[in-house]
Amino acid sequence: MAILEHEWRRRKAFVDRHRQGNENAFKICQAVLVFQTPMGKMLVKLWFWWTGPYWITNVENDTFKLRTLADEILRQKINGFRV
Repeated sequence: MAILEHEWRRRKAFVDRHRQGNENAFKICQAVLVFQTPMGKMLVKLWFWWTGPYWITNVENDTFKLRTLADEILRQKINGFRV
């Protein structure tokens, strides 16, 4: 049991160490691109994986509320790993 606990603590420390830099990486009024996941779509060689640019309007717990260049606010919040 001690070996499993040691491994769990080691992995948690690794994740925490690498997560610290991402908390303040994006600020409000910053332009970003959004990665589009191909869920259920055919993989195409010349597919546009990134859309945007969008402006960040709100940041909550590594999720972002975005608006377009035409000042339309997107309904859904975007997770931080897609920005």
